[in-house]
Amino acid sequence: MMNRCPNLPGLLGEMSTDLQESGLVPGLINLNLIAIASLLAQGVADVEGPMGLSPIGVPCAGVYRSGAGKSSSVNVLLAPIVEVLAAMPSRMDGFLLEDATREAVVLSMQDSPVAGLMTDEGGQLERMLGTSAPTFAKLMDGSDIRHARVGNKTKEEQDLRVSITNPRFTALLLMQPDVFEKRLKARLGAGEGGQGLANRFVWDDSPATKLNHSRSLGLRGRIRDAYKERIVPLLGMTAEHMYLEKKRRPVVRLSPEAQAYLLVLRAAEFPGAATVYAVRHAQRTLRLAAAFHVFEQGPNGDIDLADLQAAEAFDRASIEAFSRLSAVPVKLSQAQIDAQVLMRAFTGCAPNACFKVADLRKRAPNLGLTKPRFDKALPLICGSGQAFVYVHAGHEYLQLRQLPWLNHAMPAYG
Repeated sequence: MMNRCPNLPGLLGEMSTDLQESGLVPGLINLNLIAIASLLAQGVADVEGPMGLSPIGVPCAGVYRSGAGKSSSVNVLLAPIVEVLAAMPSRMDGFLLEDATREAVVLSMQDSPVAGLMTDEGGQLERMLGTSAPTFAKLMDGSDIRHARVGNKTKEEQDLRVSITNPRFTALLLMQPDVFEKRLKARLGAGEGGQGLANRFVWDDSPATKLNHSRSLGLRGRIRDAYKERIVPLLGMTAEHMYLEKKRRPVVRLSPEAQAYLLVLRAAEFPGAATVYAVRHAQRTLRLAAAFHVFEQGPNGDIDLADLQAAEAFDRASIEAFSRLSAVPVKLSQAQIDAQVLMRAFTGCAPNACFKVADLRKRAPNLGLTKPRFDKALPLICGSGQAFVYVHAGHEYLQLRQLPWLNHAMPAYG
């Protein structure tokens, strides 16, 4: 969970600490700040890694219970951005998107190719992440959209074509657990170990109860002013590239130490994690480290090792969160369930206790087991090493093995 990860670097870290004193969940704060850094940095520069140039920043997704402060945490960080956008000579009306439909997004990004969708109502994205998922994957990857249909609902949408060159698109999706499980888990691909859009996101599922707060929500004066001062040049550089038609953005690169560290990450393995999602660990880490660097220093200098290590720690936490969220509960067969029932009946028996199998079979209905179900459960118990069957004087006997847990106070069976 993100609240166990190292602090965010620089001003982002100060903002995180400040907002935690307002009572917000640390994981939620950090996820929001990662999304904000990605939003503000993606239009300023690109990052060069071992596989060439790629966009800066990562989309974010969080699953939190009601009362965690999803709405308030998003609003307090977006308010200064909205204020700066309104005061810019060339207003970027499409920079912050509210309509999550594919039609609205591609039409807006045709004129404003750098944009972000920040929402605390992740459920509204259900349709967007269905048949429209390939389009949004291309936008998040910075791939051009060429002569694409706006939509399929009406003839006008089918006839209208759009092209988006060198797009930069990110998102922050915050949702409640029931909405994620019922409506978005399959859409995001999380139920299939990272297929679809899910492996492009940084995830968090921190405990979602709101903390006791010592003061009202918001950034304090010095930090609020520093945040606003950071927003102005970043949005200014984004506008220059969008409206002055500068074809190439500046490129930030890794320092030699960071480059060597990233090469090690590309070979990292994560036993037990969602494989397809974990494969993108190095890529997400690089893009996130570049967002930290550009947010703090603009498109100047190289990404240092500290920023890369901070980004890597957050993505490791994301792999753990995604593995929890995408886990599918193991569905036991009826025979496995019956075997568990049968073994619980032996709890409290002496180690190495013996029972005649014929007697156990006759008494199986007392446990709710039919004789055929008993006969299917018995081999599973023996196969697991918890007991074994032997024959003596022409009769079958079941003998328990000496297991450490067979000492709990439950009625003995036999």
